[in-house]
Amino acid sequence: MNGYIIFYDEEIGKGQFGTVVKAQLASDLMPSASQNKDGKKVIRSTIDQTKPVYACKIFETEKFNEEDMQHVFKEINIHSMVQSDNAIKHYQAIKTSNKVYLIQEYANSFDLACLMEVRGGLT
Repeated sequence: MNGYIIFYDEEIGKGQFGTVVKAQLASDLMPSASQNKDGKKVIRSTIDQTKPVYACKIFETEKFNEEDMQHVFKEINIHSMVQSDNAIKHYQAIKTSNKVYLIQEYANSFDLACLMEVRGGLT
């Protein structure tokens, strides 16, 4: 999916409008996982812990009305504009016929309160 492998079985969270799962760049995984010892192509089904992990927020848009879609696009626009060390980074939005995928920084179980505790406050 646009260069990412989406790990649907690696759920991070779930909300009213969608699910968040882990993802990795396919280019990070393919050199070591594209062929087995017999030379046959294989699809990697586990996360490579040595490579960057991303959060992928998946919206099931076939259930959405026009107002719901506007909220999703507004979220995408806001995330795209925010550039701060204190905010989750937005990398890419991918729209298919029945889903929207937001590729974002993976915070590894941190939220803003945890970050403030670790850093001793924010600048």
